[in-house]
Amino acid sequence: AGVVYINNILYSYKGEMPMGTVLQIKPGTSVINPMAFRHCNTLRRVYIPFSVNTIGAAAFEGCTALDSLDIPSSVRVIGDMAFAYCDSLRVLTIPESITHVGGQAFERTPWYDGLPDGEIYIGKVLYGYHGVMPYAATIAVREGTECIAPYALRNCSTLKEVTIPVSVTTIGRGAFENCKGLS
Repeated sequence: AGVVYINNILYSYKGEMPMGTVLQIKPGTSVINPMAFRHCNTLRRVYIPFSVNTIGAAAFEGCTALDSLDIPSSVRVIGDMAFAYCDSLRVLTIPESITHVGGQAFERTPWYDGLPDGEIYIGKVLYGYHGVMPYAATIAVREGTECIAPYALRNCSTLKEVTIPVSVTTIGRGAFENCKGLS
């Protein structure tokens, strides 16, 4: 039982994980594979080395005991649903180095639920809008933003206008889905 590596990729966790597990990912690892720790509900804490640049889709999805995480500044990409349904994740440090965040990466985490209302930026990414958007709202995406995450403004039906700076090079799928007020 334990962490399975293939070269510099953390591939998965094999076997039964003990209650309250604290993991130190080995230095030199560059990628945490999609679904590597998915539903490892006894994983309490993980230490990610500076060598990691990508956290794959659903890598930690459903890790219900994971309570805090410090993402190093070497990380550029966080995949779809990477930390979704991490019911205990309250403390999260995310660096400005992030250039891509997948859809619903932090869905149903206490960290996300506790954020103030308004636009949510994660690194250089407009990740979403938290709370209820005012009627006929106008958003000016922050200068220097490189990506609008998948589903970032989905169902913001009262959104009337969005100004996107030239720094934005990627707009994720469904970013403006059901934004009926956009003209």
